Amino acid sequence: MSNNKLIITYNANSGIFSAATDFVKKLAQPEKYDCRLCQVTYGSLKMQHPWKEYLATLPYQKEFMYRDQFSTRFPNLDVPFPAILLECGDETPIVILSAAEINEAKNLQQLIVALSQKLTELGHPCGDLSLK
Repeated sequence: MSNNKLIITYNANSGIFSAATDFVKKLAQPEKYDCRLCQVTYGSLKMQHPWKEYLATLPYQKEFMYRDQFSTRFPNLDVPFPAILLECGDETPIVILSAAEINEAKNLQQLIVALSQKLTELGHPCGDLSLK
């Protein structure tokens, strides 16, 4: 199995308290919610099926992280969140979709198109992607 990985990082912290706070804010004050990636890829409680299906078609492992987890794992990377990065083997991850690009997505379809376009532009940055 390939160790090339999409790292999908949310603009939220891990933990039950953060999850509860984010859930309430997302429902009560969606205009003040800080994570556009969460807004367009998740419903009230779970990942939207079209996003899950789309990710399954991509020839990469997937890792989902919160900003505090990302900062702990990659302390030398200063990345605005949310962000989608690509890690090729042991190399430093590169940003595929920036916070600005994600925040431009008005809906899930626009996010999928943006990610698809970016991956197409980059070609096969990790080499042969025939393995998932």
